[in-house]
Amino acid sequence: MLELDKAVLGMAVLRLLSGSTELVAAAFMLKWNQIEKALALNAVLALVGPLVLITTTAIGLVGIASAFRSANCSSSWPAWPLF
Repeated sequence: MLELDKAVLGMAVLRLLSGSTELVAAAFMLKWNQIEKALALNAVLALVGPLVLITTTAIGLVGIASAFRSANCSSSWPAWPLF
C-alpha cells in the first residue's frame, strides 16, 4: 500500500477543501443570480484564499523541518559545532 507523508496529505486535503469551497461558491453565485451577493461571496473567497496559501505553506515547511531534523539527529553528535 502507498504510504503518504502526513504533511503532503494535509496540504492536499486542505487544497481539496479549498477547491470544493470555490466550486460551491460559484454554484451559489449562479443560483442567486444577483451581482451584490456574488460580489460579497467573492470578497469572502478573496480572504480565504491567502489563508489557505499560508496554511499549506506552513504545513509544508513544518514537514520539511521535521524531515530535516530526523535526518540530522540520527547520530549522537550535534548537527553544528558547539563552541
